[in-house]
Amino acid sequence: MLQHYDSNNYFQNGLTLPFIIGSRTYIETEEKLQTIRQIIEDFKDSNCFINVLKCDTIGTYVFRISEPENVSIYRCIDNFVIIDSSFSNCTNIKEIIIELESLYMNLLISKSFSKIGSEWSGFNLKIDVPRFKEIK
Repeated sequence: MLQHYDSNNYFQNGLTLPFIIGSRTYIETEEKLQTIRQIIEDFKDSNCFINVLKCDTIGTYVFRISEPENVSIYRCIDNFVIIDSSFSNCTNIKEIIIELESLYMNLLISKSFSKIGSEWSGFNLKIDVPRFKEIK
């Protein structure tokens, strides 16, 4: 999903974790939603590096596939390349997971997967859902 959105210029900085997790309801309809722990472990176990930063526009963490040169420039925890001061108190993936769970668990329960400006809501049926269907 990250690669598809990046190659189509569908985002500026990356995608939020609730957006990535919630997209599964349209992309893999027969599968249960992943937990925050599961998706972060999947990122960690992947063969690519993942950029993480707090997006100034929406004020929350966003994720995208990292450029290889970023690994030597920015702070890394496992294969997470932390572009800004995000997770400054975290020293490992488990601590990052705990922080993300405290931020996003209630949003996932309420199915608030998308953030526009300062508001979390469901997906935009005219924009998000057609893009999800491109991935299938």
